[in-house]
Amino acid sequence: MGMSLAKLNSIIGEVFVFGTSTGVSRVVFGIEECNKYIWELGDIELSYNEEVRRAASELELYFSGSITRFSSPVDLSGAASFQLRVWRELLKIPYGEVLTYGELARKVEKPRAARAVGGALRANPVPILVPCHRVVSSGGLGGYYYGPAIKEQLLRLEGVDLS
Repeated sequence: MGMSLAKLNSIIGEVFVFGTSTGVSRVVFGIEECNKYIWELGDIELSYNEEVRRAASELELYFSGSITRFSSPVDLSGAASFQLRVWRELLKIPYGEVLTYGELARKVEKPRAARAVGGALRANPVPILVPCHRVVSSGGLGGYYYGPAIKEQLLRLEGVDLS
C-alpha cells in the first residue's frame, strides 16, 4: 500500500498527516500515536504525496491563525454510514462555533443518540480537518480522544468563549 506521511510542529505538539492518492486518511497527534498507526498499517511503502503535504501546510496555517477552512481532500472510506453522517455534519460547524452532542444528534436525525454521536466523534480519523473538537457537552467541554487540554487549546485558538 502506498502511503504518504507529513509531520508538523504545532501549538499542541507534533502532528502527523497520513494519506493516499485519494486524500488525507489519518491525522494523529504525538509520536506514540504515529507509531501506533504505522504498526496497525503493517507493511506500507512510504511515498511523497502533494495532497498530504498541502494538508500539513494548511494545518500549519490553521495553527498560526491564518486560515479557518481546509480545502485538502479527506479519505473517509471504510467508515460506517452513521459515522459518515456525523462527520459530514461536523464539516458544517463554522470555525469558532460549537454544537452540543445533543444538537449534533438532532442534526443527523437521531435525537436520542448523543452517546452514539460521541462514539462517531471518537472514531474520527482526521481530527481538525473534520472538526470533532467543535462538539461540546451541554455542561461544559466534553470529551476528546486527545484529552480536554488539547480540545480547549483548539477551541481557544478558534476564539470560542469557554466561560
